[in-house]
Amino acid sequence: MNIDLGADVSYFAWKAQEKCFNIDGNNVDDLKNILIDPKSLKIGQGKLEAGVEPEWIWNEVPTERTQLKEGFKKAFQVKIYIPQILDWREWASNQSGSSMAIKELFMSDEFIKGHKKHPGKMCEVQLEGARHEKFKKGSTNVPILKIVGWGNPPKEEDTILENDLLEDEIPDFG
Repeated sequence: MNIDLGADVSYFAWKAQEKCFNIDGNNVDDLKNILIDPKSLKIGQGKLEAGVEPEWIWNEVPTERTQLKEGFKKAFQVKIYIPQILDWREWASNQSGSSMAIKELFMSDEFIKGHKKHPGKMCEVQLEGARHEKFKKGSTNVPILKIVGWGNPPKEEDTILENDLLEDEIPDFG
């Protein structure tokens, strides 16, 4: 019997060079809307290195200012629901393009007013392309997120559970 005990990694990321989102390692050019849970926002710092698990340090509150540790960059994390795959992912990044998009979204008048008007609801956004941003050192592509509505979080029966095994299907390693 061949049993792979390696972890399957589920994630959501913006790929600035490709100008598309990536779900679990697959670029998705036709991503429709995603639902963002505003109350899940975390702000802090992150360190990403090839071949190493990401390291995140989250502030106690999103508005807290902290000194960046060596090798770390400002970062965010937010929970999203992707209707196309009927599942949740965390979007965590210290990449400038992703961070700019989330900051612009959360600080926009439309978001602030919508969040006040629809407490407890999720913000539905769609990707409206990308814009190129130049810096003193380098450049990036920033996803353009457009608010298309506010709604209730999906019900559990609308979500595919990753560990949807029956208890008697789990092998006994004892």
